[in-house]
Amino acid sequence: MTLGWSAILYGAIVAIIQPDFRRLLVFSSISHLGFVVLGLFALNFQGIQGSLITMINLGFSTAGLFFLAGFMYERLGHTDVRQCTGLAKKMPLLATFILIIGMASIGLPGTNGFIGEFLILLGVFQAWWVYGAVAVTGVIFAAAYFLWFYERAIFGPLKESLPAVIPDLNTREWAIGVSLCVMIFWIGLYPSPFLHMMNGSVQAVVDRMNPGITIAQNDDSTFSSEVIRN
Repeated sequence: MTLGWSAILYGAIVAIIQPDFRRLLVFSSISHLGFVVLGLFALNFQGIQGSLITMINLGFSTAGLFFLAGFMYERLGHTDVRQCTGLAKKMPLLATFILIIGMASIGLPGTNGFIGEFLILLGVFQAWWVYGAVAVTGVIFAAAYFLWFYERAIFGPLKESLPAVIPDLNTREWAIGVSLCVMIFWIGLYPSPFLHMMNGSVQAVVDRMNPGITIAQNDDSTFSSEVIRN
C-alpha cells in the first residue's frame, strides 16, 4: 500500500509540470494505477471491487485521452502545451471531448472515474484510514494537473504559431469520441451491471483471505452493502 500511494503522489506531482500532453498522460496513468494497487491491497470487498472497475475505466478514459492526443499530433505535429494555446477557437469539438474524458479521468461525480475511486477510497479507509487520507490528496493533484493543462492548452490567447486553418474532428474521430463518452456516462450513472458481474469473483477472493466474513449484498443497490461478521 505504501508503494501504491507513493505512485499516486509521484505520478500526479510530476504530471503537473509536464509541458507535453502525452507525457502528462503517462504520469497520470502511473497515479491511476497507484489507486488500483492501493485498492487491491486493502484486501477487502470494496477495495478490490473498486480496483477492478478502475481498470475497466482506464480503458475508456486514459485510452480516450491518448486517442485525442493522437488527433492533436496528426494536425499540429506535436502535443506541446506551450505551443497550442487557444485550441478551443480552432477545434471546439476536440476541446469538448478532452474536457468530458478528462473530467472522467480525474473522477468527476457522474462519470466512471468517480465510481472506481470512491470504492477504492471506501475500502482503504475501512482498512487503514491513514493511507486513505494520503490517497485523497492524489485526487486533488489530479484535478490540478488536468485543469491547469486544459486552461493552458485549450483556452487562452490564440498562439500565432498555430496553422491558420486546423480541421476539427472528422466523422471517424467524432464516432470514437462519442462511443467513449457513452461508456463513461453509462458506468458513471448506472454502474450496477458492471459491479454485479464481478461481485462473485471478488467475494470468492475475500472469502479465501478472510474466512468467516461475508458481504451482505442487495441486488437493488448500486454499491456493496456493509460487511457483517457471521
